[in-house]
Amino acid sequence: MRSIATLGTKDFNLGFKLAGVDKTYTDTSEFEQILDEGRHGILVVQGDTYQELPGRLRERADSSAEPVVVPLSEEAESERLDRKIKQAIGTDITE
Repeated sequence: MRSIATLGTKDFNLGFKLAGVDKTYTDTSEFEQILDEGRHGILVVQGDTYQELPGRLRERADSSAEPVVVPLSEEAESERLDRKIKQAIGTDITE
């Protein structure tokens, strides 16, 4: 089973650690390596951190099947999140 990981600030990652997420990253320079390794099934990325990534990496993240990259911010669009969750688990949980 693939794991869930996060990429963001220490404060962003803390909540996920408390929820049981074992692997967290704070350095955006690791993003491409995380995609290449494929060790994680889902990578939750802090919205601001995601926006700081180069466009080519955001495009790659948007099309990545493993890990599924989920940018998470206060402005996150629920439709986009629903689509990403469906991509990750194979079913629509909103129906």
